[in-house]
Amino acid sequence: MKPQEDMSKKYGVLNCPPVEGNASAAMCQKRLECNYTDLSQIYRQQTKDFSKQFAHIYAVRLNSMRDALKMRAINKWGPDIKICRLVELQEASGEKCVIIGTLFLDQRLKPSILKEISEEAQLVPQPVRSNFVSDSDTLILEDELQRIVLQGRLDVHKVVTGVVCAVLGHEDANGGKFHVEDHCWAGVESVAPTVSPPQDDQYIVLLSGLSLANNANLLQVQLLVDWLSGFLGEPHDQEKASKVVRVILAGNNVRSDEMKKEDKVSKTTAVESSSSSLSAVQLLDEFLHQLVQFIDVDVMPGEFDPTNHTLPQQPLHYCMFPKASRYDSLHGVPNPYSCLVNGRRLTGTA
Repeated sequence: MKPQEDMSKKYGVLNCPPVEGNASAAMCQKRLECNYTDLSQIYRQQTKDFSKQFAHIYAVRLNSMRDALKMRAINKWGPDIKICRLVELQEASGEKCVIIGTLFLDQRLKPSILKEISEEAQLVPQPVRSNFVSDSDTLILEDELQRIVLQGRLDVHKVVTGVVCAVLGHEDANGGKFHVEDHCWAGVESVAPTVSPPQDDQYIVLLSGLSLANNANLLQVQLLVDWLSGFLGEPHDQEKASKVVRVILAGNNVRSDEMKKEDKVSKTTAVESSSSSLSAVQLLDEFLHQLVQFIDVDVMPGEFDPTNHTLPQQPLHYCMFPKASRYDSLHGVPNPYSCLVNGRRLTGTA
């Protein structure tokens, strides 16, 4: 739970440097407000569950898109076209029909954990390659129960695994393969009408790759803080800064690359690396402490930030920011992150 701090300055009002010769004549800009809803609760893991597999995702995706693909198939090939499931292909006995399923690209050269440990099993290891495409790649269509190899007019090298599509054709005489004559995709879902735009322009600042562990020159960072908080610029600059309603730090705030690995790591090297990361976290806390006094800030973790490495990455712990976490305007968010700002949904990954 975050501790709270009584703020002497009214939140939402920018600092304004006094006018020369008359401090009371300075006009402070008030920051615009926006409606905000956090939609990223689905990415916050309360418990760790490693039993879920991708097969369930593919099954749900296929079921949700099957009706849309049926309508697109009828519109493209006519209402008389037969649409059947894979288990019904044998009954079709070579008749032209449409089947719907999820594509799977079978690549023999793609990385495999079993091939990576083949050296231990005294097998021939897989050679290192720059790409994994070959003429032996095959395309397979599968649904909830069966799968079938596709051949014909569908370029194997232009599709990827996981795409749901409908294909027109017939099963060959020998069975086991489906000859494709044409295909169609589900297309883009109809977009809901957008809400009416606000009367005043409003902005969100997206900031990533601060890499404070590797950044020796913090002048640019401080200039950003000063501009957002109203310390910097002329009145028209402050007016524009007042229209920034939120700041999103989109990952790699502590560092933006891996810690250098050496064959022989001495205790001194380990201490120096740990010390640089600790100093970077302290700098980030100081940076956020200045910022959250004037604006809401969402902090997303990145690939090299101190949190779990696998997606979804959980929010950075508030104990890392003893100063900034005293303000309600600091929000630790996961990666991916989704929110609703003034009726518009923003979703992104770091």
